[in-house]
Amino acid sequence: MPFDWFLALILFIIIFIHLVTSKELPPAFFNHLNLWFILFFLVNLVSSLFSEFRDTSLMAMVVLLQAYGFIVINLFFLTEKAVLKQLPLVLGLSIGLNSLIASLGYFFGMEFLNTYDGEFLTIGATVGANGLATMCVFIIPILFNKLMYEKKPGLFFLYLALILVNVSGIISSQSRGGFLHLILITLLIVIFNRHRFQPRFWESSSVGLLSVW
Repeated sequence: MPFDWFLALILFIIIFIHLVTSKELPPAFFNHLNLWFILFFLVNLVSSLFSEFRDTSLMAMVVLLQAYGFIVINLFFLTEKAVLKQLPLVLGLSIGLNSLIASLGYFFGMEFLNTYDGEFLTIGATVGANGLATMCVFIIPILFNKLMYEKKPGLFFLYLALILVNVSGIISSQSRGGFLHLILITLLIVIFNRHRFQPRFWESSSVGLLSVW
């Protein structure tokens, strides 16, 4: 058994014991995403059943269930404070590391962790370009939100650096879908934050960058 599956099994046992003793679910389970997760699963299930490649589609459903399993594990160990303050940074750093590896391969030709079966692919430690791009697209809006409300200069520039690294990760993946999603989320970020992009904002940002320089 692979180590990650062994670790997941241990965690499930711990969770089962916790459920038996406490007889209640953690607060993180009660969120507005549950309905969307269920709908997404049902749509994929119906699509798989009517697909010409049913066997392949159903195998993909197994992978989806595995992903849901890992989400459930994380929900048991997350508090509201962790979700709001700690999880975005943890995700940003982990995905950013992956994007950094891919970027070093794409821009500087680093072959370490970018070579698979003898083929040089700048996809970091993921299994495909679309996987890398998906993770980057997912984390960028979250990092931008943290960036806008962060008051500590150190964390502000850390979030900014992580955003740039993950944008670089999308470029490194050479994923057309990832690039289109990057354009879309950039437009949405500008639209929903248009009140922030005033001349005063650019003046203060420029002064801040020049003072750091």
